[in-house]
Amino acid sequence: MEIDSKLGICIKTNDSTVTYQNEKCVKLCGNQISKKCSDSCMSNYQLEAPIIINQGMKLIKNSNTTYGKADAVVINDGETITTILYDLDEKTKNIQNSMEEFKNTDLTKSELTVIELILQGFTKKEITKKLFVSEATIKTHLNNIYKKLPSKWQLLKNRRD
Repeated sequence: MEIDSKLGICIKTNDSTVTYQNEKCVKLCGNQISKKCSDSCMSNYQLEAPIIINQGMKLIKNSNTTYGKADAVVINDGETITTILYDLDEKTKNIQNSMEEFKNTDLTKSELTVIELILQGFTKKEITKKLFVSEATIKTHLNNIYKKLPSKWQLLKNRRD
């Protein structure tokens, strides 16, 4: 799948006038060409609410767009403002679809919880803190999951800490 179909891309002038949007960005924000962008990623960018990655680059987590939610990286190179959007609603749908398939296995409730957290992007260490369990417990759950899942789900095994 091309990156252009996974990520929304929007390019604006320094006064926030939109000069380019790809199809994914239009899906998330509506057609904004030649308009000043006022979606929350830009308003949060102006308010210094985002996480500063480095000078000129900020991350805005869980931003509301016209038609959903997205994580946004906003890059200001002094001439243009480029926003890269990651559709959180689509990620949520993909996780829900995967979880439906997992529910049709003989996994326990705890094992399903661990899988869902992995799909959401949590590391093993983060999962131990979130669930208030030891690393050994998470390793046990993961080993049981690997034994029970069909080979197509073994990709979870390749996930790094």
